[in-house]
Amino acid sequence: MAVLTDDMLQAESFHRIQILDEKGVPLTAGDNERRFFEASWMHKFNGKYYLSYSTGDTHNLCYAEADNPFGPFTYKGVLLEPVIGWTNHHSVVEWGGKWYLFYHDSITSGGHTQLRNIKFTELEIAEDGTITTNVAYQTEEEILSAAAVMLEKSDLETVKNAFRLSDELAAKL
Repeated sequence: MAVLTDDMLQAESFHRIQILDEKGVPLTAGDNERRFFEASWMHKFNGKYYLSYSTGDTHNLCYAEADNPFGPFTYKGVLLEPVIGWTNHHSVVEWGGKWYLFYHDSITSGGHTQLRNIKFTELEIAEDGTITTNVAYQTEEEILSAAAVMLEKSDLETVKNAFRLSDELAAKL
């Protein structure tokens, strides 16, 4: 993370961000379900700082919490489960007294990752800062539609894991 000069044209200082597990141990690159990969965003809620980010190949948007913007951050959970479109970038915004998650997927384009659609959903944030995990595809029809798009570019086992499909539901693909 960089602190900018007053004119916002140069970096005044740099800070390495560290994300820890619940025991205070740093997350490693091999922890694909929780590790930082790209697409970070920070927001502040009730005096705490929340760093949210993409895990990369597992397609989760996760979040971690700290007392200051430089961390260290403690991993807290998944903000958004995988969407169609390889990667997921996002932002978290408060507007009109409510919190919203803006993100993208590629479902409308049939899974073409370069053709992304902007989406948003209201976030449920408890007073202690816990954020309810969001699921982009809710109905069986939405899940199967999204899974079918992903299946065009992936194997069945990966799709089943990404959407947590039962064998019965996977058989409908």
